[in-house]
Amino acid sequence: MTAAQETAPGRREFIALDGLRGVAAIMIAIRHAPPFLWQNLTGPAGLFWESYLAVDFFFVLSGFVLAHAYGARLGHTMTVRRFFMVRMVRLYPLYFLACTTAIVFAAGRVAAGKTGLAAVAPDVVSALLFLPNPASPTMLFPLNSPAWSLFDEIVANLVFAVAARHLTTRRLAAFVAVAAVALGVSSACGWFGFGTALGATMDGGTLWHSVGAGLLRVAFSFSAGVLIYRLRATTAWHPRLPPAVLMGALILVLGFGPTGRFQTGFDIAAAMVLFPAMIFIGADSNPGRRAERAFAWMGAISYPVYALQMPIYAWCIYVSYSIALRRTGSYDHISRLWGMASVVLVVAVAIAANRWFDQPVRRWLTGLLNRGRRAGRTADVAI
Repeated sequence: MTAAQETAPGRREFIALDGLRGVAAIMIAIRHAPPFLWQNLTGPAGLFWESYLAVDFFFVLSGFVLAHAYGARLGHTMTVRRFFMVRMVRLYPLYFLACTTAIVFAAGRVAAGKTGLAAVAPDVVSALLFLPNPASPTMLFPLNSPAWSLFDEIVANLVFAVAARHLTTRRLAAFVAVAAVALGVSSACGWFGFGTALGATMDGGTLWHSVGAGLLRVAFSFSAGVLIYRLRATTAWHPRLPPAVLMGALILVLGFGPTGRFQTGFDIAAAMVLFPAMIFIGADSNPGRRAERAFAWMGAISYPVYALQMPIYAWCIYVSYSIALRRTGSYDHISRLWGMASVVLVVAVAIAANRWFDQPVRRWLTGLLNRGRRAGRTADVAI
């Protein structure tokens, strides 16, 4: 299948990569789990300390998949406007569900007198518009902090769509090289907000003072994913590994916690070497028939897990803290079972949201988007 051909609805082309994406999403959700889950473990974030690098993995994978699905059509048979609409069909429904979950929580805080409507209103408006909140002194998306990476993803998508027609492989390789140098030097030197999030070298992008770090991360990783796809299409060398080996390697990378002076080198190597290599190898490393369904399932819930995790955790923290305060008069005796249950709840809600909300809504929106197209033209599918 060439990049000019569209993946049929309901069919995934790179099953092993779907599984890796699901594992990365679950690991970052575990890292973000309510703080009482990891309060007695080593490290400020507890288990899966390095899973903030999952965002870089997502960016590389996104560049690869979008180059496969739309690269040959952009600027020729597909306009930038239509590409943007297709991407919104893919990203916005679950994002909107996460927003409404967070907005209901924020409304409860306003009703309880814990915050003011004037403070919350800009968060709500900017969130619904899928834009960073310029009135926020800290986070780009106060109601759902991981949304910064989704916004940066959209920025990268639009730049890719605008440049696609003139983006030769040589120019792309030059851009990737420049972005690699900029990312490596900036993260090593702590520029643009790198290294300010709990001392993690490349964990930047959530806050306004680290917005440059987030843009550098997506600039390198997304363009590297596009380049990997092009190189794969022009070479006969297609290495393979058992998907279980790749999954184990990804878990080790995202779960490993290097000590201080090795942190920078580890992060740079993971983002700039290991993840691109995993995508290149994983594209041809298909699991057997028995494992294929599980890998596809993990890929299907990856975005729901990522989009919904923080709004759900906000409710979990509120409920658990309220119960602890009522029973013991303090927050010091919250069982870790609450934290474990919150992770399970995120996965369960993600499964339900994918099946009964995201899929039907996207089918409906895709139908509207494709209505009126000339007969015989391949319909656009939100990847």
